[in-house]
Amino acid sequence: IRAFPAHVPPLRTLLVHTGQHYDPAMKDRLFADLDLPEPDVNLAVGSGSHAVQTAEIMKSVGYAASEVGSALQSAYSVTAEQAANILKSAGYVASEVGNVLKDVYGQTAEQAANILKNAGYVASDIGNVLKSVYSTTTEQTVSVLREIGAVGEDVVSWLKSISTMQPSDLATTLKGAGYAASEVSEVLLSGVGAVEGA
Repeated sequence: IRAFPAHVPPLRTLLVHTGQHYDPAMKDRLFADLDLPEPDVNLAVGSGSHAVQTAEIMKSVGYAASEVGSALQSAYSVTAEQAANILKSAGYVASEVGNVLKDVYGQTAEQAANILKNAGYVASDIGNVLKSVYSTTTEQTVSVLREIGAVGEDVVSWLKSISTMQPSDLATTLKGAGYAASEVSEVLLSGVGAVEGA
């Protein structure tokens, strides 16, 4: 790096620091010992497993979740569950992670929903993944959300974001998914009214 400025013709350089050594004393010592200039870019990946650091670096330079997911699977042999957690911690949204679970790991809609829930995504995000990535019907989506333990209130919140339903249709959908009468009546009594949305 120190020799680059003397090269003829001049070479364009870019010093990138991964940020693995986020302790200023460690970083400063490394750069001082090697007589390096301050980095042009600091990726600030911090600590974590090699797989986590790789995902964070790849995201920071613009790789899509599908590319990162494939790399995690081939280079680190991470499971679908591990990949979902790593991708979420790297900042990928549920729909991106859902595509990885389907296309890279071959997960079914039900498996993906459970993995996304365990990774910390909320019911409305999971419902959107099921509809957009797995092309499930509204009824199928509600059934899967129930299977993974989503409460009626969360399901109604998701339904509000995707459709317009009257209370009777809402009750029928929740009942069809296996929600107990007490859960359905609780949702209806909470003042849901017509479910409005896009």
